[in-house]
Amino acid sequence: MHCARRRLMLHGPASFETALTYRDLLQRPKTTAHCVAGLVRSLPQPLVYRSLRRNMLDSFGGTPSVFLVIKIWNPATKHAGHFPSSAAEDLAQGTHWSDEQAEEFLRPVLAELKPLVAGIRLLNASEDTADQLINRRCSVQGRHYGLKSGVYTTEAGLVRLVGQAAASDACLRMIETSERAAGVRFDFVTRSRPDLAYLAPVRSWRSFPEPRVAYIHDRDWLIVVHRSLADAALGSFALYNNCTTRRTEETPEAWLRLAIRHGGGDFRVAEFPVGMMGAERCSDACPLHSIPTNSSDGRQRMVVRDASAEGFPFVGYFHGECKAVGSFVGCFGDVPLHCRSNPCMQMLASSQKRASFAALGHSHLRSGIYPDSSSARTI
Repeated sequence: MHCARRRLMLHGPASFETALTYRDLLQRPKTTAHCVAGLVRSLPQPLVYRSLRRNMLDSFGGTPSVFLVIKIWNPATKHAGHFPSSAAEDLAQGTHWSDEQAEEFLRPVLAELKPLVAGIRLLNASEDTADQLINRRCSVQGRHYGLKSGVYTTEAGLVRLVGQAAASDACLRMIETSERAAGVRFDFVTRSRPDLAYLAPVRSWRSFPEPRVAYIHDRDWLIVVHRSLADAALGSFALYNNCTTRRTEETPEAWLRLAIRHGGGDFRVAEFPVGMMGAERCSDACPLHSIPTNSSDGRQRMVVRDASAEGFPFVGYFHGECKAVGSFVGCFGDVPLHCRSNPCMQMLASSQKRASFAALGHSHLRSGIYPDSSSARTI
């Protein structure tokens, strides 16, 4: 076979280097570091953490180790696609929890993921401030997906942008510490958002053969890389810190792709079966059995729809506002799901597939996944 002649260099810890044929790599047991990093958002939702375990960790195969870097606050929601202008305002409008409260609502998450969790770090908002994160030598400018202005170019936007990269960097440091302790490097690294719902099994590690290619979601929601490219794929924080010029990369995925190329790799967009599951309730923004539609005269009408036949009231919800149901955003029960891949959009369009997936959460979704609002705090 031709693949037997192909040689990959896997760099071991500190002082040794091992040359393996591609056939050797396929035959020996695989180890994967699964990094889940970012704002807690809907991670405590049963459909999120159960699908992470079954449709990602178990499906990807090999020997998984999970590293969690979880920010235990949720900032303000976007309004008309934009964040508040200042970082202080962004945090003040959000919700924050103590370590004890976070440990409480993360307990079922950890119970589901045990014994795969190799490391966990909880971050609070004091570690994500403008003074700590923003590089004043690096001017980030640009437009955001067709909008007239940038979303991540304000102070609040930059803190979110760079804070996300910093969480990935912290997760990479945890992975490195684990490797030094074990005396061996992982074969693969994945990085995902905490609020992803894995709607169907992700393909196994055998489906990602190229060591210098990062397999990425259309956005930056999920990344799969060989260990040799992980420092680059999770390295946009260092790249931003070293920036001394004006940059037009205005989104997390733009910085992700820049970092991959800067590290000598390339990327390939993969159709991962994932969706971003909201921590809010659709009914907070829209009546559960109503769908806003545009009539022939251009005015928006609220049309009552009988959702009982499907078993899942299906309304539009996007950036905290009631919207017409589209192919990429909808609701599972009372929980919003945002799609950016064909498998996810097909799931939204199929009541049978939605029902099958919802069985992971015992056929229902939880609205109250956090402690009572009275026990949470604002700053």
